Amino acid sequence: MARCGTYKGYIGAAGNKLGIVDVERFFAGFKMVLGLVAIGVWLASIQYILFYESSFDDLKYNSSSVELTTWQRYTKFLGNFGYGYLWGEHPTWKRTYEKGCLEKNWYGCNAQTTPEEFLLILVKRHPRRYVDILMISCGFFYLAFGFFFLRRPAPVRFNRNLGAIYTWHRGKLWIHPQYIFDYDYKPGLNLLSGGGFNGPMRIKLQSSLNPKKLKTFKLGTYPFPCGGYGQFLGKRLQEFMRDSYEDSDHSWPKNLKYPWWQRSLLGRKELPEDIDQRAEEWLRLHQKNEA
Repeated sequence: MARCGTYKGYIGAAGNKLGIVDVERFFAGFKMVLGLVAIGVWLASIQYILFYESSFDDLKYNSSSVELTTWQRYTKFLGNFGYGYLWGEHPTWKRTYEKGCLEKNWYGCNAQTTPEEFLLILVKRHPRRYVDILMISCGFFYLAFGFFFLRRPAPVRFNRNLGAIYTWHRGKLWIHPQYIFDYDYKPGLNLLSGGGFNGPMRIKLQSSLNPKKLKTFKLGTYPFPCGGYGQFLGKRLQEFMRDSYEDSDHSWPKNLKYPWWQRSLLGRKELPEDIDQRAEEWLRLHQKNEA
């Protein structure tokens, strides 16, 4: 991969207002890995359903003298939630309730036990079973569908007009209250794209609620457009904040790119509409306190 040098393409930053540039929060590894995991989970599920069951000569089997189809065998665990006696039809659970509970009075039942009461009895007798089902189900749905809901974080704003850098993260403002800033660049082996050593830019912002608390934010787009990308991006942004980059206000695209694999069913995360006002008020308050 060629070094950035005088690279003129998209570098993960956009500016649609004079003196303001928004930069992508680095968002690559976890989303991509989660996507690959989701593909693996679905392929394994399809293989199990289509090929494992084909090994049976007959897709029916006997369980306690009750003949079940493949679908009924897969959904048998739902009896722990009322399937077959409280809602729906399932021969095994219907037989368990009618004969085991009402007729033979197993599980602490009697002839007057209702389906709702029987369900409560099962919950009290086997609480760990419900915890296990819940954990396994949550894990499966997270691995199978998490990719579609994971959202790219809101961008970091470099505001030369205010002389500050800030973003919105987990419901609060994070800010660097000066136009001069330091950044870090730690290149690593770029396994996901098969390239050499490269990496995003890193910058530290302080919590608006606790200025002593710092958090490192990774900035940049992915795949990396050129070699030494994080260092190149940091230098460009330093020049922008110092207003020393030639035609700096005209060298950025108006909008950040949003590739398909970064999209989410929950929509994209945006900076609050009043974030500039929040940052200005925070700066004014702390400058007043320092004075």
